[in-house]
Amino acid sequence: MFSKTGRLIEYRRGICVNFVSFCSSQISKLRRTRSKRISSRGLTSRTPAWLQAWTPDYKAATTCGQTYSGRAEMNNPTYALVTGASLGLGRVFARELAARKQNMILVARSRDKLEKLANELRSSQSVLAEVLEFDLTSPSAGPRLVQQLHDRNLQVGLLVNNAGFGVRGDFRTLTLQRQMEMLSLNNGAVVELTYSLLPSLMKHPQAGIINVSSAAGFQPIPYASLYAATKSFLTSFSLGLQEELRSSRVSVVTLCPGRILAEGHNGEAKNGNRKFGFVYQLPEDVVRDALESLANGGGLVIPGFVNKLSIFAQRLIPRRAVPALVAKMSRQ
Repeated sequence: MFSKTGRLIEYRRGICVNFVSFCSSQISKLRRTRSKRISSRGLTSRTPAWLQAWTPDYKAATTCGQTYSGRAEMNNPTYALVTGASLGLGRVFARELAARKQNMILVARSRDKLEKLANELRSSQSVLAEVLEFDLTSPSAGPRLVQQLHDRNLQVGLLVNNAGFGVRGDFRTLTLQRQMEMLSLNNGAVVELTYSLLPSLMKHPQAGIINVSSAAGFQPIPYASLYAATKSFLTSFSLGLQEELRSSRVSVVTLCPGRILAEGHNGEAKNGNRKFGFVYQLPEDVVRDALESLANGGGLVIPGFVNKLSIFAQRLIPRRAVPALVAKMSRQ
């Protein structure tokens, strides 16, 4: 027999589930319409205001009938640095930014994948692309990476803290080493790199930071307890930093996506036969939402109506009941 609280939870949950089901078809229609609109409009038809300070050299060069494929052809080029750029959202960020004629610094542990992506960006977008093979889980990773940037005279105007991973399972049975690596990459590396790079970012006319967190950070998630906690930390840190830097020229975006379609072997997003497939988002849509927010001065970004609804719906449920409800839903 359900208690009064239990019946209330089930009733509210039923309302949310029915509402989500009703909206799912509308979301699919909006997604298809938006994809067609973006495809027809092109990626470079609207240059965000925060990027305009970075493009004069490119415009001047193309006006003279020149392109820049080497550093010698540009004076003091500015770069966007993306961590975890070898796959997933990081690779999409790199492609979207390069399409907006931003020079790229690609950071990850997989040199071969980074070199392949860098060559692609150089040939298709005529931008500079630097590769830094680096393990961000290593001690003092942030300061050491920034020192490499200084040694190579690479000036960063946009930092995309994208690198991260999650492990799922019983906290007691997962290896401590793997969980500490996740904690180090998802939180420690972000703090170190942001702290070490912030002084130079503040010297730019317009600069930005995009912290890739997750909708998982808005509630405790049994069997992904530490992962959800790392994203909760990152969201809180990023939003606080945004307020601290409000009077500066550094905009901060806190990106909290939900489930994202994985890339197949051909680099295209694949959905497969997932249950509740409508909740999955295209990585390109997530990245464009983040860049649009950055163009408007930064802030919290929760892509997708379903994700916004899910986070809002949690406010209708007693907080002590959320972990049990999330655990039950994750097992379905």
